[in-house]
Amino acid sequence: MALTVTSPAFEPLGSIPRQFTRADANISPPVEWHDPPAGTRSFTLIVEDPDAPRGVFRHWAVYDIPAASSCLQRGAGSAEAVMRLKMGRNDFGNSRYDGPQPPAGDAAHHYHFRLLALRVAELKLPPQTRASDILAAAEAECLEQAEVVGLFESPDNGQRGTPHPGIADADKLARTGSVDEPVRDTPPAGAWNDVAGNE
Repeated sequence: MALTVTSPAFEPLGSIPRQFTRADANISPPVEWHDPPAGTRSFTLIVEDPDAPRGVFRHWAVYDIPAASSCLQRGAGSAEAVMRLKMGRNDFGNSRYDGPQPPAGDAAHHYHFRLLALRVAELKLPPQTRASDILAAAEAECLEQAEVVGLFESPDNGQRGTPHPGIADADKLARTGSVDEPVRDTPPAGAWNDVAGNE
């Protein structure tokens, strides 16, 4: 059978719960795997978002996971775990899990939890190695890999692209019920309001 990866936290191509995102608790979701190939001596897990505005963005990199392991528990990448994990530096600059944080208004981003089964027990990488370099080293020793993909879309609060209202707009709204109504000649708004609206 082929290597498979799942998460009890979300269905394949299902929505990732907010607790696993940077907008909420930012804890790492549980990840499970089955049927590694013969000769597997360790695993590497990479979480990446290929839909990021500037290209592939990597959120988590765990390496030298012992071959006897079959899961990473909920929160393993964001707290002191029973089995201390070796984690590389993600694209936020942190050596831990950092969850989804797509720009508001974007369509749902795809978060790939990629597990690589390796023929070596250790990648022999220094601390603070970048996630992209960990992936490159793991691919060079990879026997087989599999992934599960979750989706996340930041809620659009309806204010994207709307400037923060100035004092003039607040005064217009209070006086007329609309920021589009003129108040130039309505005391005490006058010219002072027009200047404030340009801040």
